[in-house]
Amino acid sequence: MIALQRRMVLTYLCNGLIALAVGCKEQDKRSTPIKRYGGIYRKSLEREPLTLDPAFLTDTYATSVAQQLFDGLVQFDGDLNVVPSIAKFWEASHDGLVWTFHLRQGVKFHHGREVHADDFVYTFTRLLHPRTASPRAWLLARVQGATQFLASAAERVEGLQALDAYTLQITLSQPYAPFISILGMAQTKVLPREKVERPGADFGRQPVGTGPFRFVHWVAGQEITLAANEAYYEGRPFLDHLYYRIITDRQAAMAEFERGTLEDVALPTNQPTPLSDDARFKRFRKPLLTTLFLFLETSPGPLSNHKVRQAINYAINREAMSTIRVQNRFVQARGILPLGMPGYDPYLVGYLYDLSRARQLLAEAGYP
Repeated sequence: MIALQRRMVLTYLCNGLIALAVGCKEQDKRSTPIKRYGGIYRKSLEREPLTLDPAFLTDTYATSVAQQLFDGLVQFDGDLNVVPSIAKFWEASHDGLVWTFHLRQGVKFHHGREVHADDFVYTFTRLLHPRTASPRAWLLARVQGATQFLASAAERVEGLQALDAYTLQITLSQPYAPFISILGMAQTKVLPREKVERPGADFGRQPVGTGPFRFVHWVAGQEITLAANEAYYEGRPFLDHLYYRIITDRQAAMAEFERGTLEDVALPTNQPTPLSDDARFKRFRKPLLTTLFLFLETSPGPLSNHKVRQAINYAINREAMSTIRVQNRFVQARGILPLGMPGYDPYLVGYLYDLSRARQLLAEAGYP
C-alpha cells in the first residue's frame, strides 16, 4: 500500500493502459503516405469539458482540447523530454533558483498580437491570484513570493519578472527539480490579458491562445470546433479542422464510427465488439500514461488501521482481473507511476496476491 495525502490510500490495479482504437481503412503497406494540407478529423469526447480556460483544467477531456489551442514556454516530445516551445532556450543558475527564458519572436495569439514576456507574467500571476481560485495554483507555489501573494499579503509575485519583451525571469524560493516539467503542463499555457478580461467575455467558452488550432465555436452538449491556425509559429497544421463530438455513450460512439462520422473510436476493454475483427478498419494499440486504481477512505473505522489496508492489497488478485476482466489489455501495476513515466521503477515488486498473508494481517489488526 502506498500512502498518499489527505487521509487516502490507493490500491493500484493496473497501468500503462492499452487503449484500442479502430481507425482508417487498411492501406497498402508498400505505399508511402503523401503529406498534404486539408481535411478534417472528428473525435468523440466521453464527457463535455466544464471549461477550456487553462487555469481551471482538471479533466482529460478539457485538457485534450486545450492542448490544441494553447502553447507554453516548453512542451514534451514523444519520449516525455522537455523541449522548447515559445521559449526557444533557457538557462538556470547553479543553485537552481533563477530561471531565464528567452522567447521566440513573432509568436502570435490567434487574434494577431505578438506574445511577450509580460504575457507570461500575467498568466502565472493570474494562476496564483486568490481571486482566480485556480485548483492548480499549487503548480507555481515554489515561485518566490507566491505564498504571500496567494495569502493576499503581497500585491505582486516577487519571483516573476519580464526583463524585456522577449526575456522572462522566474525566481524560485527553493530548488525544485520538476519545475521545468511543470511549465509544460496545460495549466501554464500563455494567455492574452485583453481577451481574458474583456468585459462580458467568458474566456473558458471562447478561448484565445497561440496553438496550432484556433477556437471556432462550441455547441453545448454537441460539438467543439477548431480550425487550423494559419500563422502558427511551427507551421500550419495539415488538418483544416478538428471536430470534438460530445458523445457520452460508448455504444453510440461506435455506431457513429460505423456510419463514418468519426475518424476513430475507443473499443471497450471488458467485452468483445464486432468492430474488433472488422476487416474494413485498422486497429491500433497505444500506451497511455495513466493508472487505474481504487480509492480507500482511511478514516474512521477499520480502514484507519494500516494492516487492514495492507491485507486488502494482498487479497486482490490483479492478475486475474487483468486476464479475465480486461482481456490482458492493461499492464499490471506495481506502483503509482505508469510505464514510460520518468521515475518508473521496472524492478518494483509491489503487492502480490497472498491470501494467507492477508488473513494474518487482519488477525494482527484485530479483525480475524
